[in-house]
Order: sequence, then structure tokens, then C-alpha cells
Amino acid sequence: MPARRPLATALTGIAVLLGLAGCQKPSPGVTLVSAGSSVHSQAVEFCRGATFLTNGNECPGTGKGVTVLQVGQGELVGIDVDKLLAETGWYIYDADAQQRSAVKSKLYASFIADFTNRPVAGVINLEVREVDHQPTSNTDAPKLIGQWKFQLVQKQ
Repeated sequence: MPARRPLATALTGIAVLLGLAGCQKPSPGVTLVSAGSSVHSQAVEFCRGATFLTNGNECPGTGKGVTVLQVGQGELVGIDVDKLLAETGWYIYDADAQQRSAVKSKLYASFIADFTNRPVAGVINLEVREVDHQPTSNTDAPKLIGQWKFQLVQKQ
């Protein structure tokens, strides 16, 4: 009987470790809304602690990839972020035009969808990016800690 106890203890320890490895705390969420439709996504990349995104693959998030929302030309698109993003700071990145908005510290922002002059007709590729702090000057560059990827597809 004494030989069974160490084996049972070892098997229990392995089961606990495997269970913990499968648990990943969900990343904060971002919701896009337009004309009564909405989509919600968790981060594709999200760093915790003192890690930052430099290559875009350091910190896998719990999001499933690009989230799609159908939007009409000229419609208002709202972005609602979790409280954590508003506390540290976030911005909208237009991946097609390679332009970003100013860093925001609020829970909600909006813009008008404009599908003209896009590399792929009828498609806008956007990212919501979280930074580690609000910049205090033009030379204070915050570091990227999370990103959510969205694709706006023009309604026909």
C-alpha cells in the first residue's frame, strides 16, 4: 500500500498542473457598433506585467483573430472599450492607411466609415491598440501592450 500513495500524489500533481496550463485569463474586450449591429472581440495580442509588443507575437491573447462588422458608407462606427483600456490609454490604427488616432482615455469613441480610396474596395482594416500609459509630451512614446483586429466590410 505505501507504494501507491506516492504514485497517486504524483498523478494528482500532474493533473493539477495540466488543468492550470489550460486556464488563460481572458483579455479585455472591445466592441464595435454601427447602425444597430455590433461585434465584440477579445485581444489577438495582449501582454500582462512588464512585457510589451514589439513584433506583435510576444503575448498571445484570447481573441480569435479578425472580427468583421458590416457597415454602410458614411455610417457612424462606435468603439466601446473595457475600463482597463481607458485607464492606460488606447488608439485606433487604420492598417490600410497606416495612420493612428490620438491616444484616448475614454470608454467610447466614434468615427464615420469612409470606404473610398482603400487598397481593397469595400474593406477597412482597423486595429484598436492599447498602450501602457497616456503620453505627457510629444517625446513620451507609450509602449504597445495589446491589439484587437477588426475588418469593416461595406454593406451592399
